Amino acid sequence: MQSSNCVQALPLEVVEDILVFLAIAGEFTSISSFAQACRRLRQFVYDPTDNHLWHRIFLTTFDDPCIGLGEAQGAQRPFDWGEETRKRIQASLLLRPGHKGPEPGLRAPVHRLRSAEWEHPSEGDPLTDYSVPLRIVLSVFNNLAPLPRSSAPSSEDLIGQEGSFVREMSLVEADARSPLAPPTVQGLWSSHLSRSILWLYSILNRGLPLILPCRFAHSRIDKAWLHSEESLALHKIIALCGIQFLLNAHPDGPANEYNWRWKFKDRFQWPRLGEQGRRDLIKRLCQARVFQMDYPSVRRCWGPFLQAETYPQTAGSAKLPPVTPFSSYSTEDDEYQPSIGRRSLEPPADKIYPDWVHLSAVRVVVESCLRSDDVFRDILAPLTDWSALRPGFWVPSNVDRSQQPLGNLSSLYERDWAGVEGVWQRCVVWLDYDNLVTQNYVDFGSNIEPIDEVVLIVPLTMKITGYSPSVIPGYEHLPDIRFEGEMGGALWDLEQDIRRIHGTVSVIADGSIRWSTYSSPAGDPEDDEWASEGVQLGGIGSRCGILGLWTGASHDQQGEPIGAWWQWRVV
Repeated sequence: MQSSNCVQALPLEVVEDILVFLAIAGEFTSISSFAQACRRLRQFVYDPTDNHLWHRIFLTTFDDPCIGLGEAQGAQRPFDWGEETRKRIQASLLLRPGHKGPEPGLRAPVHRLRSAEWEHPSEGDPLTDYSVPLRIVLSVFNNLAPLPRSSAPSSEDLIGQEGSFVREMSLVEADARSPLAPPTVQGLWSSHLSRSILWLYSILNRGLPLILPCRFAHSRIDKAWLHSEESLALHKIIALCGIQFLLNAHPDGPANEYNWRWKFKDRFQWPRLGEQGRRDLIKRLCQARVFQMDYPSVRRCWGPFLQAETYPQTAGSAKLPPVTPFSSYSTEDDEYQPSIGRRSLEPPADKIYPDWVHLSAVRVVVESCLRSDDVFRDILAPLTDWSALRPGFWVPSNVDRSQQPLGNLSSLYERDWAGVEGVWQRCVVWLDYDNLVTQNYVDFGSNIEPIDEVVLIVPLTMKITGYSPSVIPGYEHLPDIRFEGEMGGALWDLEQDIRRIHGTVSVIADGSIRWSTYSSPAGDPEDDEWASEGVQLGGIGSRCGILGLWTGASHDQQGEPIGAWWQWRVV
């Protein structure tokens, strides 16, 4: 029976507003309950004639993914507003602290929003495989709304010169006029608010199911898990956000309840460690990865990359491709390759993607070094703010974002789409060579004594010298950029040691941005001494910068030094 006070009698326009208000209040499961009231409402929620309702619900909580897709995601794909909303809400439910894991063949019960495509991989233990919700969280990071260039301070504000003069400055003058930390955005939480970041904060900072940090702590032993889809997704989140969300995980029951499936629980008892004990355990684990001297190889392009047997058909896909055996952290698969013809032996750009296991270790080690030094600690606040992951901050405002067939490169595409030109700072971390060699001959991770790194922050200036067509399908509008400039050397703090640099910025198989840089030895600007390989954090032109590793440029001898670096633009 219908009456004026019966929900079935409400006009659909009013019903829509009620559902949107529920979404604003975060009561997404109440939307599902509301839809069970009658067949009419269920059809209105789950089988609407258009996307208007779910479009409104989605935008109450998340950034509009259609803004800036052309630059960061290659070819655009249709966006299902309803399905994407339901998948994200289900992911938040599965990643809540104390959750024991999704059940095999999970389908959302009636009190949850239904998602027709929610499936879990059949590999591994289906009771504790969180690869799907972690990849969904990553998809939110990948679709953060761009931060408008208008929100960035001008070069004139920062160094008292117009932007065109930055190209002409010497490195000494540019460094003297530039700040050490990336700029902050005034009024970010009002005029440039990101709803997706607020949602990510609410999901990750409450802590994850304890099995995830336990697996992370055991990853040096459990090689099978280390390169699973779940592991790669978790390590990428660590590279983007740091480790605080892992430290927030707390058991809601006896510690052994979460460690019963591990044979090595006597060695690692993560649930019983305090926060500092967890930080120390993670630091040692990451140092073992960052300073592994035989990690670089020609098949890794001498950087933090993995080679795929096949790369995803759709650039930027969350589905990770299978990897070749060398991706294990075992030295047995990394045969030494001489430098002769090394460039021809490297896999092409469309066959590599970032090694987020290694990059997450770089993030942990460099951030820990900055955090432990009072002089550098002020850098971390703007650098580790999650809003720094948003794309577009350093992309010039006159960039044309249209996507037309490339054909021959024209001035339309010959532009600074990556925010290359400007003044940068780089934090370089390494070990004394004798210490490095010693640590590589012992069980790095078993060392309970602190290992002190050498830390140096040096300035860089870069200017673009040319362009080459991109070989990645769907990214023809982002040509490879060639650049050159100057960088402070190892003795910069003492005698303003200046080195010449040159390199490229390019897109690789999964749409990530690769930064390759070579620097000269002191007194010989025509030669190359060190090589750096890195990957952009966050979106294109983000304030968060680039993470990577450095090693010798010749690659012609075993036992070359290796270290980590984090680079960010300041002007």
